[in-house]
Amino acid sequence: MAAIPEGLPAVATTTLALGVQDMRKRKVLVRKIDAVETLGAIEAIGLDKTGTLTENRMATVSVHTDGAAFELRCGRLLRDGAEAPAETIAIARRLFEVATLCSDAGVGPAGIGWQIDGTPTETALIEAGVAMGVDPVALRRSASTVAYVARGEGRKRMSTLHEAADGARILCVKGDPVEVLARCATRRTAAGVAPLDDAARRAILKANERMAGDALRVLGVAVGESGGDPRDERELAWLGLAGMANPIRASVAPALKQLHRAGVRTVMITGDQSATAFAIARRLDLNDGGELRVLEAGQMAKMQPETLEALARQPHVFARVSPVDKLNIVKALQAHGHIVAMTGDGINDGPALRAANVGIAMGGEGADVARQVADIVLVSDDMDGIVEAIRLGRATYANIRKVLRYLVSTNASETIAMLGAALVGGEPLTPMQLLWLNLATDALPAIALGVEPPEADVLDKPPHDPKAPILGASDFRRILREGTIMGAAALAGYFTLGGGAGGARASTVAFHGITCAQLLHSLSCRSELRGLGLEIGRAPNAMLFGGLGATLLLQLGVQIFPVTRRLLGLSPLGAGDLWRIGAIALGSSFANDIIARIADRERAPPHANGESHVV
Repeated sequence: MAAIPEGLPAVATTTLALGVQDMRKRKVLVRKIDAVETLGAIEAIGLDKTGTLTENRMATVSVHTDGAAFELRCGRLLRDGAEAPAETIAIARRLFEVATLCSDAGVGPAGIGWQIDGTPTETALIEAGVAMGVDPVALRRSASTVAYVARGEGRKRMSTLHEAADGARILCVKGDPVEVLARCATRRTAAGVAPLDDAARRAILKANERMAGDALRVLGVAVGESGGDPRDERELAWLGLAGMANPIRASVAPALKQLHRAGVRTVMITGDQSATAFAIARRLDLNDGGELRVLEAGQMAKMQPETLEALARQPHVFARVSPVDKLNIVKALQAHGHIVAMTGDGINDGPALRAANVGIAMGGEGADVARQVADIVLVSDDMDGIVEAIRLGRATYANIRKVLRYLVSTNASETIAMLGAALVGGEPLTPMQLLWLNLATDALPAIALGVEPPEADVLDKPPHDPKAPILGASDFRRILREGTIMGAAALAGYFTLGGGAGGARASTVAFHGITCAQLLHSLSCRSELRGLGLEIGRAPNAMLFGGLGATLLLQLGVQIFPVTRRLLGLSPLGAGDLWRIGAIALGSSFANDIIARIADRERAPPHANGESHVV
């Protein structure tokens, strides 16, 4: 009866459930309860750029066409503040007409404007075209789609074939600037169609690098005015580059600093080209001041799985990735034994979210598929939610440790008291008293410890080792020490009254003394680094204090009412007995504090500057 903590399974499960409830209040929804513990062990997190690091909206702000770069502002094409020539504006307008046709975004009238249902990239291109006077609905009616080839694995471009009312066909292509440019033979200029020679190609590629270096998502746009095969585009006419800005969320940089401080490696995964990804990662200080390394999906495709696994720990940015690449990156990180989290908000993120140890769906504007496969769903798309989820996950894991420490140490104290007394023929606690201790007085404080607020330094420590037991050898030594001191104090009170010769009175003092000692010990268990002496001035845990008050009332009730006194074998108490009970409780608690400080000071390294913590 003394050795087995009967309430442990129920309390441990309740602690997890209360942790999930607390997360829900903080807008972190848990779909799988075992993910709560895993959150505290996250060592690396793959961050989907669009929707996580950046806002889930884009705007076309730059155009490179007719051999020059222009700023696009409110439908005006500007260079050094001056309006572009009419001929150049016509080419840019044609660029956005082609981009509007080569799109799977839905467009319809909405009041005085347009309702666009598509990805942020598609929406930004169509909105830019509308600002330049393109009527997307009329344009699509005049050139119906007859063939469509989407971008996919190994294909970083989209192509659509359209037929006008007079039977004329045009092939529209947009996508990765390098891929699209490689399929072009001519370019549109203010003077007409011109050959696309090597010098023009080099100039376009340099413009692409400059725009990407400004953290813009850049797409190349080309057209086949006489039609063509959308599966094998050739002899296209180059129209230009469109650069889209994707604003970085204001909360991202501080959140990344917190993750780095918590020992969590942050990795950006994006479909953008390397230069764009590098520019964004540099702005965000993704590697916490260290050197940034970028790996492109094209390089990954040529690697053997074991090679990718070996290299996965080095890059901080994975660029030009596909959904399959995201999945392979997660698996490669896991192959090193890392606990990996992955964020995402789209359909294409589903496989990686499912494969990660913790899939985190950004729920604000995310797809239902992402939410259905994820372990954790954040109500908003704010990066603060990720930090909060990890903080609460670590706190819940720590609270389970606190609950285990409390329950096991208090049961150890009862076992020590019973074994110690048995050696000399005494019995300080009856089976009924032990059952009362385990079921009535242990449960409320233990459950309250399960909702202990996160400690201030919970994100200043590295993640816990997922392979390590929740209580290690050093934990059990501490628990045994604490239980021994509480049990020894109860035995001291018992034997000062004559032990077995003292009859019910000695047993009653031991019973109440060990109960109060355990309740005070619950305050010491609030922190792994603080003792009872340091609890003064600390923010209270209302539920714990309420649980202690309720338990003391229960304890007082069983002593006052004759029926419960007879049931538990208790005798009336005098003033001297109350002093003995207080001495057992306070003496054991402060003895544990003092011994813990001495043990901690002995373990502290010489360079610790005298700093120590109670453990």
